[in-house]
Amino acid sequence: MIILVVNAGSSSLKYQLIDMNDESVIAKGNCDRIGIDGHISHKTGDGRKFEADCDFPTHTEAFQ
Repeated sequence: MIILVVNAGSSSLKYQLIDMNDESVIAKGNCDRIGIDGHISHKTGDGRKFEADCDFPTHTEAFQ
């Protein structure tokens, strides 16, 4: 079973995708500064990283 965990704060959105079969992290990351100059950080389970400045006017855009 794959589980998506989401923690939405007032100006951030954190997420983690977990494979419960072996309790491994498939991916995780966060979107910061939602509503202002946004930033996303994403990391895959095999260690690849992605970071970028993005425009997230709302939590909906950050989640997409």
